Amino acid sequence: MNILTFDIEEWYNCDFITQDFNWDKYEVRIYEGVDRILAELDGR
Repeated sequence: MNILTFDIEEWYNCDFITQDFNWDKYEVRIYEGVDRILAELDGR
C-alpha cells in the first residue's frame, strides 16, 4: 500500500501578544496552493 499525505495549513506571521488580532482581515491564500498540488498529482 502506498500512502501520500499533505499537511495543508494557512498561517501568517502574526503577533500573538496583541489581544485584538483579527484573522478575518487577511485574504485566504490556501486555494491556489491546493490547486497547484492537485494539478501536479493529476499530471497536468
